[in-house]
This record gives sequence, structure tokens and C-alpha cells, in this order.
Amino acid sequence: MGIRSYCSVADNSFTGAWQRRDRYEAKDAWWELKNTATQWFRHPDFPEPVSDGTLPCSIPSPDTGHPCTKKIPRGWTPSEGHGGGHFWQSPKAAELQESGAHIDYQALLSGQPAKYHLPKDCTPDCPQWRDQ
Repeated sequence: MGIRSYCSVADNSFTGAWQRRDRYEAKDAWWELKNTATQWFRHPDFPEPVSDGTLPCSIPSPDTGHPCTKKIPRGWTPSEGHGGGHFWQSPKAAELQESGAHIDYQALLSGQPAKYHLPKDCTPDCPQWRDQ
């Protein structure tokens, strides 16, 4: 019996148990479906990779082409995407954010180029100086 036909049988078992309100049989059938799904994800004919939590979103910004910085959740495929919409960010901005750079967000909000510096180069005139 192939994976698809086996999954269909397991799905019918789950659906029947659910409709009969047989919690224990439904739970067993649910785990059987999950185990079958795990086998299908590993099958060479599975159409997409399954994320381990580090797979990046592949949708670029339609305006600038910047990559989305969100990751595909563990166990999901790229076509399933991620929750909350896309967050497009230039690679330079993402690098600065990961390094903990202090950025003038008021300038960013006004649309002006923003000044930034790394925490090791912080001076008393920086609004984030008191956080050190």
C-alpha cells in the first residue's frame, strides 16, 4: 500500500472516530496520520523542502527586491509561508540589527537617512547610552 492510499485509510479512521466522538480512537488515528505525514515529508517525491525553523522566506519585496527576514516555521513548507505577513529589510539593515547597532529611529520614521553606530562606539549623546 502506497503512502497516499495509507493516508486515505488513516484519514477515514480519524474522521469516523471524530464523528462518533470516540476520543481515544480519534487520538490514535490522529497520531497515525502524523506519522504518515512525517514519512511523506521524507519521501523523494515530496514537492518541497520542509523547514527546520531556519529556512528563509523566499518572497522578495515587490518594490525594492529586499528579502523577507522572517523564517519559515519548523515543519512548514515554503508554500505554507509564515504568519504575520512579510518583513522586508535590506541586508545591511538586517546586519546592523543583528549586531545591536544604535539607530536613530526618528530619522528613519521621517524618511531621512538614519545615523547609526555600534554599541562599542557609543557616546553620552546617544539616546541609548543610559541602557549600557
